[in-house]
Amino acid sequence: PQELERATQLLSSAEAAQEKRDREVAAHFGYLAEQTARLATQRSRAAVAEQRVAGSQAERDRVLLQAREAEAE
Repeated sequence: PQELERATQLLSSAEAAQEKRDREVAAHFGYLAEQTARLATQRSRAAVAEQRVAGSQAERDRVLLQAREAEAE
């Protein structure tokens, strides 16, 4: 969420620069906003992937435990 807030701030700065007809500064802030939003997207995807891995590991452990219990019987 911090990256998205920062991207929003940068986009606002880009828009303000565009209103002042400062194309170079607007392009700079626009670039930073885009890159920051991409970073937020990638971090979000990484967090989802980590959750999936953790869930898969928990499922694996559950299945292994069931197999051990079945062998013990």
